[in-house]
Amino acid sequence: FTSANTSEENEIPGLAEYLQNVSLLTDQDTETEEDKEKVTLMTVHSAKGLEFQYVYVAGLEENLFPSYMSVYDPKDLEEERRLFYVAVTRAEKQVYLCFAATRYRYGKLENPRPSRFIREIDGEYLDWININNKTGSNGFTWHKSTYSQKGYQKHYLRNTSSKKSGLNWTPAGKVKLSKNNFYNLEADDPVNIQPGMAVEHNSFGIGKVLSLEGEYPDTRATVFFRNHGQKRLLLRFAKLKIINN
Repeated sequence: FTSANTSEENEIPGLAEYLQNVSLLTDQDTETEEDKEKVTLMTVHSAKGLEFQYVYVAGLEENLFPSYMSVYDPKDLEEERRLFYVAVTRAEKQVYLCFAATRYRYGKLENPRPSRFIREIDGEYLDWININNKTGSNGFTWHKSTYSQKGYQKHYLRNTSSKKSGLNWTPAGKVKLSKNNFYNLEADDPVNIQPGMAVEHNSFGIGKVLSLEGEYPDTRATVFFRNHGQKRLLLRFAKLKIINN
């Protein structure tokens, strides 16, 4: 085992040390463009420092991400929120946030709720991908009415295609963070944004910061835009550019 030889002389490495060394071994820097035509699976922890054009974050459901072990501890919950931020920011072009309508856990079929981390993103930055009522290979069909009584659609889904026939929304699916909103504008560091500043937003245009509330990274800004009126934005995702000081 090559990585085991890197340990200190006369010291027998344990399993933890070996796995730590192996986790650092990567050919990411020597990959050619042809090598990159593949799907790479990894944990969020392993993804730190890496970037990909497209990222899919799976399992974004309450009691899974964030874990049920973290939801009652503010410090643990904040740590998982940071991990979610790491996952989202690995994408160079687009990131898809995925969650399931039903999931087997501990031998039981559950109807999980989408993660609170999705709800914390301003709806202006989410493109909900609609799901048709289709019968899968197992003969199971998703129905809108199954979830409407639980209020999932009201709280978690924004149906932008309600006038189109045949489209029924369920909490199963994925959310795409729009490239237009996230990557086109050269944004300034959000910690430098202050009330009274004129700012530019990729979608809303020119506006003025009216007020800030909360501490970074949870700071929310109330901004009045010339053509879109007043908006309340989560600064770390808003990507605002300061146009005067």
